[in-house]
Amino acid sequence: MSKFLVSFIAVIASVCTSVADDSLVYEGLIEAAQLPAGYEMLKREVKDGEKLTGTLLIVASEKSKSAVVVTVENRNLPTDAHRRAAVKGYVNGTAKSLINAGFLIVQQEIPDLENADFSKPVVTKFTFEKDGGQTLLVDIRSLVAHIGCSVTTNAQSAADRVALTNWAKSVSPLKK
Repeated sequence: MSKFLVSFIAVIASVCTSVADDSLVYEGLIEAAQLPAGYEMLKREVKDGEKLTGTLLIVASEKSKSAVVVTVENRNLPTDAHRRAAVKGYVNGTAKSLINAGFLIVQQEIPDLENADFSKPVVTKFTFEKDGGQTLLVDIRSLVAHIGCSVTTNAQSAADRVALTNWAKSVSPLKK
């Protein structure tokens, strides 16, 4: 076997490892279904100075502007108050970033966080529009049962939203 082929296999094996029927482990951080056709995953570390605070896994395609961003934090969320604050941060941070980029919220579905069951994904949905008719369909799945994890789908079409949200629903953070 060529050195290239051996290296390629080693890289693929380190990125995703099969764990169950159709589930894979990505970057040792999440378990999820196989990526949608044509999409690849990029890993970015999030640091505060020299301290690693989390990791971003960006699922994107060269053929589409739609993407999924999985944020896995290194902090534990021991109480519902911590979990509630994390979900609010994910939702408010995403909305504020898009508003700062010139988008307006035209539709939103925000759950009652005071009565949320944090053992299940907390789902928030937005439709944003920008001058020129650009629409962005955003779904934020907050998975905060034990650590902070959000799975944000940013889709520019209903078809992309369905495909990417179906994949996003399969994401589960690994327990550390």
